Amino acid sequence: MSAPLEARRLVVIVTRVPSWVGTETAVHLLKRGVTVIGIASYQHRMDRVTSMLQLKDLPGKFVPFVGKLTSQELVDQIAARVEQEGKLIAFVNNVGAFTFESDGPMSDVERWDMLQLSLIAPLRLFHTIRHTLRKARGRVVNVSSDDVHVGLERWLVLAAVKTAVNMTTAEIALIDPQLTAVAVHPNIRETLTPDLRTKADTSETPAEVEDVIDSEQLQPAGEMIASLALTADRSMSGQFLVYQEPPELGH
Repeated sequence: MSAPLEARRLVVIVTRVPSWVGTETAVHLLKRGVTVIGIASYQHRMDRVTSMLQLKDLPGKFVPFVGKLTSQELVDQIAARVEQEGKLIAFVNNVGAFTFESDGPMSDVERWDMLQLSLIAPLRLFHTIRHTLRKARGRVVNVSSDDVHVGLERWLVLAAVKTAVNMTTAEIALIDPQLTAVAVHPNIRETLTPDLRTKADTSETPAEVEDVIDSEQLQPAGEMIASLALTADRSMSGQFLVYQEPPELGH
């Protein structure tokens, strides 16, 4: 028999967890003893995240899932694992550009794949876990970072995806009073510059990977997203929030 709901560990799902904002959000949740179910499309990227988290020795539990959310089998596995791990209180939908990094022309197949991966597939997961979130009066946090190195054509598709996600936030807030839905713009450039991408891809040890992550200094934005996932109340539902760096002392 499972533990009483109130005695079970809090669980938050974070998509695209290897992205900088995804990793930092996970770190701040794990610092607070939360179980984070992190999702990545590729194993080598997830391996870097798990190696770094092991070095930090955080009190929370990290549960990795690798694959594309276009797979209903993967979605069902995640939903089943949520029930095993504890009380699901938030879904952090970290919207981004995935692996579409070339500046060249974008084929119709690529456009559709990007829409599927960035918009349709995460919503499929949301609908699968929606009832569980409702029971906990949980939260949906849609995160839209700046992916500035993906090329103009891809950026336009990505902008359309993020606009749709932000509208979905408003719709959830309007029609589902049992959930709190907020949209967040961390006000950062999430996609790596070519130099940092090369450094991250060639890092061989967890410490080197951690140095790359720390160099981006995304923890404040990640802390904001983690706090919203844990504490945003119904009065905030439907809001679009932009993270602003605090002013430097003496300025």
